[in-house]
Amino acid sequence: MDSADYYNQLSVDLLKKDEYWTYYWNALNYRAKITLAKNDTLLAKQYYNIVLGAFDKNEDLKSQADALYGLFQISLYSNKPNQAMDFLTRYQVVNDSIVASKYTSLLSVLKIKEKYENKQNELELEHQKVELISQRKNFYLMFLSVVILLLAITTYFVIRLQRTKAKSIQHQKKQLEQELEYKNKEMTSNVMSLMKKNEILSKIANKLLFVEKEATKQEIKSIIHQLSKEIQKTTDKEIWDEFELRFNQVHLEFHENLMKEFPELSPNEQKLCAFLRLNMSTKDISNLTGQSTKAIDIARFRLRKKLGISNSDINLITFLSKY
Repeated sequence: MDSADYYNQLSVDLLKKDEYWTYYWNALNYRAKITLAKNDTLLAKQYYNIVLGAFDKNEDLKSQADALYGLFQISLYSNKPNQAMDFLTRYQVVNDSIVASKYTSLLSVLKIKEKYENKQNELELEHQKVELISQRKNFYLMFLSVVILLLAITTYFVIRLQRTKAKSIQHQKKQLEQELEYKNKEMTSNVMSLMKKNEILSKIANKLLFVEKEATKQEIKSIIHQLSKEIQKTTDKEIWDEFELRFNQVHLEFHENLMKEFPELSPNEQKLCAFLRLNMSTKDISNLTGQSTKAIDIARFRLRKKLGISNSDINLITFLSKY
């Protein structure tokens, strides 16, 4: 009995929550029967009265009849014959209505059948329409599948083409890097040759100066002195012109990019940057410019300050290779 009471209460709560009213009234009648079995007559009457009192919602005649018959039994057992008679009379009226409604329902069977057949025809037409729509949908799906397949194939070949292009670009980049390295080495070699030539011409100029001292005539001294200066001037200008020409051919935008970010660099500092871009050592730069290695080291220190890397471990040549 306790299990029946528990599950019946769960049923009542769920049916009321979901508003399944017909089942809810029947569940309340069972609730009343369970409370009667537990000898709680007062609570049973309350449940029956709830079923009868909800005329606005309860249109289920059977649940009303069950409630009336239950109240009839309670009144009869409580020695209230008049009240029992009243409930029994009401029960018979409702029960008669149930019987009458059954006969009435038989009369409406043909109408229901006719409506059913009409509905079947409508459903058949609707089914044909749905079938047609389904065929169209299948066609569109097939068409879309073909389009997606074509797009996938196209995408595959595009990706392959891009990968091929990427490999080609990488190969070209590697070739350019190798060519640049070769030109840098060639240019460094040419600069070194010019340095040797400059060194030889400088020795010749120095010897001319020695000859000048030994000469007796002033006119010859003057000519030798002038010739020595011309040689020195010509060699210096030639070596710088040759270097700048070859450097700009290899590194087209180096000076432009460098000056765009560091416009305060002096011409000598720009030249030093060019030497370092060629990965030349302090000794090579010293031989090329005629300055001492100490002077070159000081110039490199000042250049690092202007480039904003004086307090870092960044390699100066590596830094300049970005431009």
